[in-house]
Amino acid sequence: MKTHLACTALIASVVFGLATPLTAQAQGSVLSGVLKNNTNIVVTYQVLVPGGSWRMYSLQPGQSRAHVLPYPSGVGKSIQIRFDNTLGDGKLTLTNTTIAMYSCAKPEQGWPQNFIRTNDGENLHLPR
Repeated sequence: MKTHLACTALIASVVFGLATPLTAQAQGSVLSGVLKNNTNIVVTYQVLVPGGSWRMYSLQPGQSRAHVLPYPSGVGKSIQIRFDNTLGDGKLTLTNTTIAMYSCAKPEQGWPQNFIRTNDGENLHLPR
C-alpha cells in the first residue's frame, strides 16, 4: 500500500508538474535585486543581463521591479544597470552600476534598492 501511494505521488508530480519538497527547494532559489522608485517622477533605466542585450524599463512613482538570475548558476555574475542621473537638463548623463543581489526563495524578496532624488532635487541616485 505504501509503495502504491509513493508511486501515485511520483506519477502525479511528473504528469501534473506538482512539486515534491525536494524539487520545490531546488527550484525555489534565485538571485534577486529589487529596484523601487522612491521619487515623484517616472524613472527610466536600462538593464544588461549576462549574455543579453540592454533592455529598457520604467518605474512609476512607488513602483518596484525585481531583476533575477538563476541560483546557483548566477553566482559570480551580475546584472548591469544604467540610468540618467541628472534630471531636467535635457542631456543624457549616464550612471553605470550593478544591481546588488542575494539568494532568496521569491524574486520580490531580493535585495531592496531605491531610486531617490538627491537633496537638491536635481540628481537621481541608486544607493545600496
